[in-house]
Amino acid sequence: MSVVQEMLESYRSRLLSRDREIQRDLTRRWLRVEEALRGQIDALVMEMNALRDAGQPVSRNMVYRLERYRTLLAQMEAEQRRYADAAAGIISAEQQYALQLGFDWGTDAVATLAREAGLVASLVRLDRTVVEAMVGYTADGTPLAKLLSTDYPATAAQLTDALVEGVALGYNPRKTARMMRDAMAGNLQRALVVARTETQRAHRAATIESYRQSGLVQTYTRRAALDDRTCLACLLEDGRRYPVSEQFGDHPNGRCTAIPDVPGVASPIEQTGREWFEQASPEVQRAIMGDA
Repeated sequence: MSVVQEMLESYRSRLLSRDREIQRDLTRRWLRVEEALRGQIDALVMEMNALRDAGQPVSRNMVYRLERYRTLLAQMEAEQRRYADAAAGIISAEQQYALQLGFDWGTDAVATLAREAGLVASLVRLDRTVVEAMVGYTADGTPLAKLLSTDYPATAAQLTDALVEGVALGYNPRKTARMMRDAMAGNLQRALVVARTETQRAHRAATIESYRQSGLVQTYTRRAALDDRTCLACLLEDGRRYPVSEQFGDHPNGRCTAIPDVPGVASPIEQTGREWFEQASPEVQRAIMGDA
């Protein structure tokens, strides 16, 4: 493995370690939301079961008439808003860390390759305006808190569907309550995806900014993680070159990064994603491609 590739793995390891911490933090906070709503959910399920046992037909209209249902929705909306605000703060802080880490990685990589070629790279530093422009926002400029709050109407509908289904089918109240809590879990999944996606985007943006400022790098090479969790498209794009004026995109949860191309230095990539995939076992290939 080349020196630059080893450096990349070291920086990537630091970023992924932080990612695991953030994912655990967001999950713990969401479990507290579920716990805050547990009493209202359990009481609503018991009330619905009692109405069903009294001969009333189970329907959405029955649910809509219940004061306890309206109270639950109001509490759920408030808890979800608080969670979105807290999650946005956590992700914003992680974006700032990822920006600095990405810039440090890019600067170190260029300096290492420049020394190998007998060249001198410009001394650069991360422009604070870049940080301020990215932190707290998604790729399209949407504030993180707003994005994380957009699921409330769909969550309310899914929770209601779970309640009606569980009571109508005569499920154990604990099972129905669990179904309702599971219906809310999409909010956690959205937060986890947004955290990883926006942190990785910040890391890549700062890395490429360091290349632009170096005075040496005109293009960079896309580098995918070579493992069975990487999608086929990313594996096949691995090794593609881009001008530093272009910020390559990636899909949600994407883990691709960028390696600088320094004049006079051979590419540090010893095996492309395509080559890795073609040499992988049939089991790994099937896991990546799927049976179809």
